Amino acid sequence: FPCPAGALQPPADGVDFCPTLENHRLAQDLRNQLSGSGAFRRFKDAIHRHGMADDWYAYRQGAFEEIAVAWLAENGIAYEWVMD
Repeated sequence: FPCPAGALQPPADGVDFCPTLENHRLAQDLRNQLSGSGAFRRFKDAIHRHGMADDWYAYRQGAFEEIAVAWLAENGIAYEWVMD
């Protein structure tokens, strides 16, 4: 099966994550980390500093799952969702 363009790129980045936060000050702080060289490292440091690493990784995992499910559907591949 063809691999969709960009499929190996992370589907979610901090820019997508920030608007999902209820705390606007925190969201702005995280957005401020996302520019220039070393942006993602600063973002990851900030989510750990703010105790949000689990939220970030859950968000990112969900984005990966959405892409996978959409790709399966586009290619007519049946799947069964199994939770561990």
